[in-house]
Amino acid sequence: MFQSHGQRGHRVIAGRGLPVAQSRRSGVGGRVRAVLPTRSDWQAARARPLRDVAAGVSVAVVALPLALAYGQSSGMGARAGLATAVV
Repeated sequence: MFQSHGQRGHRVIAGRGLPVAQSRRSGVGGRVRAVLPTRSDWQAARARPLRDVAAGVSVAVVALPLALAYGQSSGMGARAGLATAVV
């Protein structure tokens, strides 16, 4: 893969944004941990909870009517559309 130098001079694998050392962790568990939020990410989310609420409301405003319409247009009904939105 193509490697470039990112911030602070770390080598970065193109397209992933992960430092090379992190991308070479052994097994799937290391890769999953590299993607999951860290403790500092959670602390930042707790500092501004209104951003999460606004994101949830905006997704609901778009996704729920779309799911209802999908259920109706497929002939399965609105309940089936809502079930697909939940899943």
